[in-house]
Amino acid sequence: MTDDAFMGDRTIIRPRPGRSAPGPAAGGSAPASGGSVAPDLEPTAFNTAQDASPNALLNAAAALFGLVSQLRGSASHPDIDGLREKVASEVRRFEQAANHAGVKSEDILAARYALCTLIDETVLSTPWGSGSVWSQEGMLSTFHNETWGGEKFFAILEQKSQAPAKHLDLLELYYVCMTLGLEGKYHVLERGQSRLEEVRENLYQLIRAHRGEFERGLSPHWLGVRDQRNALSRHVPLWVVGAIVAALLLLTYVIFRVMLGNQAEPVHRGLAAIDRKAAFASPVQMPVEEAAPVEPKHILSRFLQAEIDNGLVTVDEGPNGALVTLIGKGLFRSASDKVRKKYLPLLNRIGEALNDVSGQVQVIGHTDNVPIRSLRFQSNWDLSRARAASVLKLLAKHMDDPSRLTPEGRADTDPLVPNDSPRNRARNRRVDIAVTYNANY
Repeated sequence: MTDDAFMGDRTIIRPRPGRSAPGPAAGGSAPASGGSVAPDLEPTAFNTAQDASPNALLNAAAALFGLVSQLRGSASHPDIDGLREKVASEVRRFEQAANHAGVKSEDILAARYALCTLIDETVLSTPWGSGSVWSQEGMLSTFHNETWGGEKFFAILEQKSQAPAKHLDLLELYYVCMTLGLEGKYHVLERGQSRLEEVRENLYQLIRAHRGEFERGLSPHWLGVRDQRNALSRHVPLWVVGAIVAALLLLTYVIFRVMLGNQAEPVHRGLAAIDRKAAFASPVQMPVEEAAPVEPKHILSRFLQAEIDNGLVTVDEGPNGALVTLIGKGLFRSASDKVRKKYLPLLNRIGEALNDVSGQVQVIGHTDNVPIRSLRFQSNWDLSRARAASVLKLLAKHMDDPSRLTPEGRADTDPLVPNDSPRNRARNRRVDIAVTYNANY
């Protein structure tokens, strides 16, 4: 296509002042100290997906728009003459594609003028294009015998805007050109950027008024197969169902654990009663020779004398062993097996004192009579044993032979005082340390 509908009023204008800079000889490339290098594109590199838009002109010009995006801001190009020939071929392919799509000849000519203006302005704004052959033999010069279209571009736009319904596809192409950076005459005018933005916004509103609301979906066929699921499954996420099932399983576990604890409580108490009866049963009377009385050793009492004087512990020592009982407002909080910090120094001292006596050491945990049912402690028996284990760990840190220690839990079966007040219950939440001396000690 060689006829130009705008040849009658064409003007020959030199490149815009202030946009170009001195450069190498025509056909050469400017060396770049930084920035990107424009690719030496093959014609196939311009091919993009066709029919991506209902606008035939935009579909045909897609490759040229992609080229503009790659060239803008590049610092050099290895073959400007070769690039010029390839771009010219792509412009001709644009004409063929638009003509094949049934676009009117006058709109194809106006669109070609806009594309040539955009490409020339893009190339001449680069360091390598401003002083090259492109300034005299650009796309406008090749197809329209002009060297600058920054004035006529907006004249054509104003003319076609008088009949927007007739030239809507063309107006959209002009809008895309401005969006991609075409400035034309507004580059050198006072307040050019704001005035250009006003022109572009007015064009956008004009297109929107005639084109209507654009499709916001990513795909024109986004409405897929109708969802046949019931309403509940569509609105309730799968993770919610999983969470409900997990909560029901947890609730079932807790219920069965509490039931098992209630049934095990009498068994624990029966076993504890048997142990106490066995411990206090009258032994079989056997004739023995009377031995001289053995004086109790007071090793622990002397070692812990300061703690005894301060009312922190009591120590009962006999010839066969000793019992250390911590006294105070409570070694533990209710339903807890964690030793209060204020008792840590005392337990450290007791651990050191146990190094001076021989024999097995039994750490006995006690609770008050308040029942406990939790995921961690099934009953007061579990809690009392856990308390004994907590104290055992603290004592073991200061003992030469921690293997002498064994824990035992007695729940609320051996209170110091009646569990009839918060103060008394705090005293009963304790741990006794029972030492059984070796026979040869």
